[in-house]
Amino acid sequence: MSEPAVTTPGPAPAVVELTTPHGPARAHMHAVEGARAALLLGHGANGSVTAPDLRIATEVAIGAGVTVALFEQPYRVAGRRSPSPAHQLDAAWVAGSEELRAGPWRDLPLLGAPVGPGPEHCGRAARGAARRGASGGR
Repeated sequence: MSEPAVTTPGPAPAVVELTTPHGPARAHMHAVEGARAALLLGHGANGSVTAPDLRIATEVAIGAGVTVALFEQPYRVAGRRSPSPAHQLDAAWVAGSEELRAGPWRDLPLLGAPVGPGPEHCGRAARGAARRGASGGR
């Protein structure tokens, strides 16, 4: 099997607007031609999709032939720095991941355990999403 090729030209990923119950979110898409799976990653509280840990995780995943979307929460898209309440982050994450799975990721398995948003202070929301299987793999 040949090495997968990144389809997004240059350093800027394609940006897809996603509909959530709490306003628009964005998926910064790092598409890989012939991807074998997809990975959805989100920023932490007061963070952004340009955080060093997300950049490194994205580079590693792309190198392994995995398409990556970096999920930008609605409060960040709206220009706010303070995170929304945990239940709103959870609902936005679920809606965004479902939209990706129904559209561009329709035919790709989603990697990782079924978890919700990852900010540390929102651990309860993430665990709740995991229990409900909110955005798990196929």
